[in-house]
Amino acid sequence: STGHVVLPMKKWANFKTHFNKEHTNWKNLSKMMAKEAGFGANSATAGDLSQGLAEAFDNLAMAAATNKTAFESLTTTTKTLQEELSRALEDNRRLLKIIKQGYSKSNRNNTNASNNSSSNETKGRRLTLDPNGNCWTHGFRVAIGHNGHTCTSPTDGHKKEAKRGSIMGGSKKG
Repeated sequence: STGHVVLPMKKWANFKTHFNKEHTNWKNLSKMMAKEAGFGANSATAGDLSQGLAEAFDNLAMAAATNKTAFESLTTTTKTLQEELSRALEDNRRLLKIIKQGYSKSNRNNTNASNNSSSNETKGRRLTLDPNGNCWTHGFRVAIGHNGHTCTSPTDGHKKEAKRGSIMGGSKKG
């Protein structure tokens, strides 16, 4: 055959068909030239070469298919991981927003709680607890801003100076 042939689709099966056709044409042309030159005995070698080329192309096709499968698997895994990461980042953004809103509300509630009577603490509002806080009457479980000095409902014997490290015989609740 003469000239370069453009394949309609870049697929292995099309390439293999085209190559086999061109190889057969070349083989036939080589046989004719060999017979004309008196080398007819070499035709068996050309057949062996043709079979070897066909096997080599089959092996190449198998390797390409295997690599394609592995690549597709990696691509799928990467896409899945990207989607999971995107969801996790969105969850983190949403949770951070909730935390910021909750913290802001807690600060407003704590300011109100320390300015109002202690009955506000029992109306079901959620207050932020002071991890270092203490009140002689109420113990360790107190809101930020509540201590012996700010307590609005002290019991008899309440000691304003009581602290977490020195409860002075006060409540151990919390």
